[in-house]
Amino acid sequence: MAGSDWRKELGLERNSSPQAPKETERKGKRFVNQGYWRDVRKWVYALALAIPLAVIYELLTWLVNWGSFVQVRSAVEVGILDLLSFFGYPRWFPLSVIFVVIFLLLFWWQRRRGLKFNWRYLLASFGESLVWGLILGVVLIIITSFLLTGSAQTQVKITIWHQLATSFGAGLYEELVFRVALIPLSAWLILFISKKFGKDKLHRWVALFIAVIFSSLVFSLVHHLGTVAEPFTLRAFLFRFLAGMVFAGVYALRGFGIAAWSHALYDVLVICGIFSALLG
Repeated sequence: MAGSDWRKELGLERNSSPQAPKETERKGKRFVNQGYWRDVRKWVYALALAIPLAVIYELLTWLVNWGSFVQVRSAVEVGILDLLSFFGYPRWFPLSVIFVVIFLLLFWWQRRRGLKFNWRYLLASFGESLVWGLILGVVLIIITSFLLTGSAQTQVKITIWHQLATSFGAGLYEELVFRVALIPLSAWLILFISKKFGKDKLHRWVALFIAVIFSSLVFSLVHHLGTVAEPFTLRAFLFRFLAGMVFAGVYALRGFGIAAWSHALYDVLVICGIFSALLG
């Protein structure tokens, strides 16, 4: 869900001012305006951003897995398919189709309400996500370099094209699971347990902070599970944990679409060696 949605569900969203400025023709001439910063966090824009991410992932995985006995896909996507298969979902049916269908329904519903969809926001979102990806990479590597010695990244024994494919899958499905689903769900569960069994009701912000830490720990741990996972080291685990915390911050501030693309582009920049070149 968009960044403001889960905060609203937890009672953390501030009431918007009734005097909020409306979109005007003059505003519409600007490439990025106040409407962009507000609207891009909505689900309809988040899904619009998720569609090209899913399409690129599906195309790359189809190309790199063509004729290969061992099929490489995003581990989180495989986990989602395993779960959905229990309810009769066909594993061969791409999950990206679901994003397209939901987006079309939301787009149709929004148009019926008379709300406009600004397609220029998508282009601005790609640029913003690239900036976030660069900032996140530099900040994370600098932080971990102060905490521990050694390399923060380990070499994955698959081709660069497989790595690029899984980068887009990671941006989409890892943000969907670890940020969109796990943070609100774990925060709600913490509040429920606190209210049910605790003497004093836990503050919502405390529950949310604990949920972010928990989701980041799970996010980091998952990267060390599986046949092609990274070997477990304290530095690698801490690096992924901090990355989960930072991605949670981007999700809270900018919503699912920006967080997913920032994650994907960050992974692509790592594969291309951009951060190694920047930091020597």
